[in-house]
Amino acid sequence: RVAAADHAVARGGGAVAEGAADQLLLHRLAAQSTFFEQAYVTSSICHPSRASMMTGLYPVQHGNMAHVGIDPGIANLVTVLGSAGYHTALAGKDHISPRSAYPWDQVVMEVESGKVRRHPARYGEATSEVLAAAAAAGKPFFLTLNISDPHRPLIGDEGRNPPPVAKRYQPEEVPVPAFLPDIPGVRQDVANYYSSVFRADQCAGEVLAALEASGQANNTLVIFLSDHGMAFPFAKHDTYPQSLRTPLMVRWPGHVAEGK
Repeated sequence: RVAAADHAVARGGGAVAEGAADQLLLHRLAAQSTFFEQAYVTSSICHPSRASMMTGLYPVQHGNMAHVGIDPGIANLVTVLGSAGYHTALAGKDHISPRSAYPWDQVVMEVESGKVRRHPARYGEATSEVLAAAAAAGKPFFLTLNISDPHRPLIGDEGRNPPPVAKRYQPEEVPVPAFLPDIPGVRQDVANYYSSVFRADQCAGEVLAALEASGQANNTLVIFLSDHGMAFPFAKHDTYPQSLRTPLMVRWPGHVAEGK
């Protein structure tokens, strides 16, 4: 069984806001995982980066250099694991295309609005839906679950009726990355980013709780990563270290070292 949750904490070289470490569910996952401190992706934009994760190829090889989808006939995790008898499922944000190249058995949350797809509880529900479908089919599962936060719009910029958030960071609380100017507007934007990261952490926690409730946690390889750095100047869309560096955690009880 394989569960991959990505695009959650795209820290891009920033540090976790002071005082948040004891609250973050992903710190608990890190303690159970092998954590890679120098992990980099192949592209600083989502579509080609995700295609590389799914195919094992560089963008110039799989053909998705921007938002165009991979070339015809490229093998990927969905085709390979589907042929091996896995129940394959996509939940949350898409950006893995074209759909014809990825013959998912199940797609969850696809038609829901972006705001709905930022509700932490919905991620737990979506995970439970996929695990139930796989169990009913009598198959192991491969779930790619994409958390929308901290993609823009950030918390504070979502307009009316925003999804819930349990923690709002204030400008004076957050460290401003060294590649950005420390001025009031930027500091507020960075605070909004950290608030969005906190909600992403809640979403990931709901996913892991649903996996635990299913009884499959000890039998599941969990890979947590992002697709690029955070959406600030000199990060997303560029080719600096903070553009391509991402978190990466791998948990597989009994197979992968914990807390390493």
